[in-house]
Amino acid sequence: THTQTHTGIMATDMKQHMMLTSRAQTLVTKLSNSGEFPLTIEAEGDRESLIELVLHTCDLSGQTMTSSLAAKWSTGVLSEFIRQAEQELAQGIPVAPFMQGLDKRQNQVLTQIAFVSYVVEPLWNAFSSLFPKSQFAYDNL
Repeated sequence: THTQTHTGIMATDMKQHMMLTSRAQTLVTKLSNSGEFPLTIEAEGDRESLIELVLHTCDLSGQTMTSSLAAKWSTGVLSEFIRQAEQELAQGIPVAPFMQGLDKRQNQVLTQIAFVSYVVEPLWNAFSSLFPKSQFAYDNL
């Protein structure tokens, strides 16, 4: 439905990341305790949770691809951040700390390590526990 599509798209907003990762980790605990998948497709709230989790996780899948594809994703995203930071500086808008200094390779590497370690890995760890067929993607991290 239109509402579910909207809900899924809104779940790709990084403002939702911590909540969605926490929710996924809670679902893993429930799965571990009961041995049964903790959501059902029949319950509308569960469907929305699944849509949000799957779309958000897919949105953060660039680093779970083969190393050559992951490198291309990194380069593209970092280039986008550099351009955005330049435009924000030109307009007198404060630049987010993680976007500062990305023209230096060392800062790019540190930003990428932090992103994978603190954002991508916890989400994909939980997701691959809930959906074991996605383990190959998590293993690429």
